[in-house]
Amino acid sequence: MAGEHSREKYFAGAGVVLFALCGLVLAADRFSDRTERSINATDCKTRLSGAAALPEDNTGRLRIVGLLPSRVELGSTLCIAVAGVTSQTKLDALAGTVSEMTTLVADRSRLLQNARSAAAQKSADENAVAAAEQKYRQALVELEGARSAAETGQAPVRLSLFLGGKRADHLSLSAEAGPAIQYLTVALAPAAEADAQAGEFWRTLLAGPTRATGARFWDARYKVLPVGLSRLEGDNPEPMVQPVIDVLVYRMSLVMLGGVGALCLIAALVLLARSTTLLRDHAERPDAPYSLARVQLAMWAVLVFFGFVFIWLVLGRMNGILNESVLVLLGISATTGLVATQMPTRSAAPAAAAGDPAPVAEPPKSQSFFRDILYDGAGPTLPRMQMLAWSVLLGVIFVWNVLTGFAFTEFDTNLLIMLGIAGSSYVAFKPVETAGPVAPPVTPPAPAPIVQDGEAAQNGAAG
Repeated sequence: MAGEHSREKYFAGAGVVLFALCGLVLAADRFSDRTERSINATDCKTRLSGAAALPEDNTGRLRIVGLLPSRVELGSTLCIAVAGVTSQTKLDALAGTVSEMTTLVADRSRLLQNARSAAAQKSADENAVAAAEQKYRQALVELEGARSAAETGQAPVRLSLFLGGKRADHLSLSAEAGPAIQYLTVALAPAAEADAQAGEFWRTLLAGPTRATGARFWDARYKVLPVGLSRLEGDNPEPMVQPVIDVLVYRMSLVMLGGVGALCLIAALVLLARSTTLLRDHAERPDAPYSLARVQLAMWAVLVFFGFVFIWLVLGRMNGILNESVLVLLGISATTGLVATQMPTRSAAPAAAAGDPAPVAEPPKSQSFFRDILYDGAGPTLPRMQMLAWSVLLGVIFVWNVLTGFAFTEFDTNLLIMLGIAGSSYVAFKPVETAGPVAPPVTPPAPAPIVQDGEAAQNGAAG
């Protein structure tokens, strides 16, 4: 027993050390300069200075000239060189309109002054002055409209960013109006909360197959995403050649390190459950059968804990990871375990005949893990099998979504009700399950015969 407890401590200690090592590696990588996480517009312009303007830029055909860096991760700053934000023809036309309207206003002002001078000299009537003044005011209105259009045409243009064909509403760029090449930066910041719109965007974007940087299994895994831009409020980027970037999803070496740490902690839990009453029906006996309800609760506690740690390390956020369905599921498991402990198994001892000693039911002992959680004293039971089957099925779905979608599963209400029904069936049938074997009745020893004093003396003399 002492050796088992030592192994528990060794496994638990190894798990804690490995998780601490994961944190140190992440911290060292975060503050090192091994990977390029940010770049400003000046450095971007210097490094992309070889890019040349094209004649099509003057027509207002939006294009991506280049982008840096080619490999990024959440929290990095991406620099995009763009051209053709606004056509030069449009800008020239707006400027020409303003110039024409300015000349027209000057001409109308001069005509108005001449009409007023003529009216003062009685060589023109008031109607001519009113007509000249109306034309002048109309020219002022047209000039104001031309200036407003020119200012609108020269105002900064909002560009929507598309990653992997998905519109990033929380990421936008502001570009100057004009066809020339300009350098824009955008921070690929994760959401403050995992359940926010940005968190949902990143989870959906990073889910699915990834590719390694090399041939080794423990290399970092990246998601290859095309980058697009749009000046419109649509769901698709404007037609253009879309360069790609590699977005870091996770480092396989760290995942393996954390996985080994998780296995060590689970091994410590298993050893602790074998030698203690942690997962057993009777808290006072370490050889009691394993409890199905407690095993279910422990399973969900382990899955939720390590799933939370995995998503936190990948997305870098901890708020909003837990959802209502997971909390309800944990509540169902805890309630099932609590009620099951208050439902003793029916005694298998038959009633004693009149005058006979009562038979004693032996306390049930553990046979094996799976026999304990699936069998009663007579054999396997359907409520136990149903509860275990649904728990394992939902657990597999939960793990798959965490590893591939970086999110806790939003279980359907009917699924949660089904799990609750399975747990309720187990609890309801538990009092009528058959208990373990019955010990034979204990027959008390016959009382010794009472010996009289005379008989005792005679027996002593004879001896």
